This record gives sequence, C-alpha cells and structure tokens, in this order.
Amino acid sequence: MKVISKVIYLSFMVVIFLIFSIGCNLNEGPVTDLGPDPDLDPGIDPGDNQDLVDNNGDTMTLTLYFQDVTQSDHDLEQFGLVIPVEKKVSKSDNAPKIALEELIKGPEDKTTAGAVIQSDAKILDFFIIEGTCVVNLSHGFPLVETGGKKESQVFMESIIMTLTEYPEIHNVWVFLDGECWEDGHMVWAGPLNRPMDTQSLTLYFGEDEAIITGVQGQYGFVSPIERELEWSTTPLINVMEQLIKGPLPGELSLEQNSLSPSLPDNISIISITCPRLEDRVVTINLKGPAPSGTLGGSIFVQSIVYSFTEFPLVDRVMVLSEGKTWDDGHSTWDEPIGR
Repeated sequence: MKVISKVIYLSFMVVIFLIFSIGCNLNEGPVTDLGPDPDLDPGIDPGDNQDLVDNNGDTMTLTLYFQDVTQSDHDLEQFGLVIPVEKKVSKSDNAPKIALEELIKGPEDKTTAGAVIQSDAKILDFFIIEGTCVVNLSHGFPLVETGGKKESQVFMESIIMTLTEYPEIHNVWVFLDGECWEDGHMVWAGPLNRPMDTQSLTLYFGEDEAIITGVQGQYGFVSPIERELEWSTTPLINVMEQLIKGPLPGELSLEQNSLSPSLPDNISIISITCPRLEDRVVTINLKGPAPSGTLGGSIFVQSIVYSFTEFPLVDRVMVLSEGKTWDDGHSTWDEPIGR
C-alpha cells in the first residue's frame, strides 16, 4: 500500500540588475499508517475538482445523495433509493470530504430528501488509496432510520453515490470505529462501487505453463485474471467463492496461458473476517481437504494471498481449517501471510 505525502513546491526567481537568487520551500504534511490528516489527504489533488468551482471562484457545487422520501418521479434504476441534491459550499481543496460532512449534516429541504446519517456522527479517518475512498466513522449506530435491509441500502447508496461523484474515487469502503461497518442486516465487506454497475475482481489461479515447467513466474505458480460479477456488498466473500469455482472455460492468464484450479475440490467457506484498520488482516476459515503435495500447497497459498491482497487495506491473509491452524502435511499457516 502506498501513501504519498502531499508536497507543495514554491519556487521563485528574482533578477535585479546583477543579483540572481533562487528560493525553494518544501513543506511535507504528516503521514500515518491509516493515511494522513484528512485535511491534507495526498490522494486528492485540488486540480481534480476544479470543475466544481462556481463562476465567482469562492464557492463550489456539490452533488449529495439523500434518501428519496417521495419515490414518485424518481428513477430507481439510475439512483436506487436515493436522490441527488445540489448544494453550494465554500470552495475547498478536499471536496469529497466536505461532501461527506455535508451528507452528515442532512438535507436543507426535507420535503423530498431525507437524512441518512446521524448528524452527530464523527469522521475519524478519510483518505483515498488506489482509487478506494476509506471512511472511518464513529457513532453507536450511524443510521438515521433502523429496521431492515432497506435502511441499510439507503445508507450505503447515499455514501457511495456521493463520493463516487469524484473521478479519483472508484469505490468506497466504510468502517465504524475501525471495524467493517455492519448493522445486523448488511455488512460492508470490501470496497464497493455504484450498485448499478458490475464489480470487477482480480483472481489468481494456477498457471499451467509454470506448473508444468516448474519455473515460477511473476506471481509464482499462479497468474491473475479479471472477472466481472453482479454487484454485491460482500466482495471479500465473492473472491473466495470464485476461487473455489475455479477458472471458467476459455479464461486465460494475462500472458494468454491456460489456467488450472488452485484449491482442492469439495472445500467450503465457514467464515471470512473483515480486516480491521489497525492490522489489515483478513482471516478465512475453511472446511475441506488440504492441497496435495508441496506444489499444490504453494499454489493454494499464492492463489489466496495474491487474490485477497488485491484489495486496498488487505496486507496479509490468515487461513484456518475449521478454526484450527491450517496444516497440509508439508507446511502450516500459523501466522498471517503477505505477498
């Protein structure tokens, strides 16, 4: 994971008669493991949002998505259960974060739009990493309305639609006090794009040429492919399900080599634990047979680790066998493994 500090260069050249001087000032903002100070987020370039700035140069127009309380003339296929509302605010270099703050404040006109987040919810962290906007909220229960999946869906759609208005944000991952957000009905298990679109997953399967020759490539004995799936709130689970399914007919590696399944037959998922912001580890509890031989074990480990660490905020993976240490007879998975 790369977090790059925002750097501002100011240089000037003054030539007066025979005196020549050059001044250069470098000011580097703070960086933490979870991203920098939100007001100095290096993932947001002020130039990215210049089209939001109004003609007077002092204000900008945000598009916020609130709950659609009318559901009358609204296009559900285009916006889901939320409705876009424009709001003018003071110009800022961090428009996405300002948009989230305004979303928390709620709509000004409540006749057609309803609030979706408690107004006293706090933003603990807000940063962008590899196109994913990471939001860490603090509140006992941030939803304005509770009851079922509909309220959860409104909450998700509101934040996703609002933040993906910005070209630098492709998907959103929301945490609550450092843990993946969930409300008993839905869980935010991975970075989510707009619900109207498909989701793209990068999966790693055994590469036949590497397996036959015994010569490891860039990713060892596995190679990546892209697979499009229907939108889901659980991309972490989807990855494991697709790895179990194996390569599809005609699917080839990026080098156009044929692919082989990377997991044993009849293996199944017991549970997958979301990463926490403080450790960024995904824990996978499986049931079923172990891979056969040293080569099979290597393919098994590489496939799972590479596939899951494609997600921003997943640095390492831990696999268990029915809650116990994974042991395939050749090696044990007794601690989280990174790439």
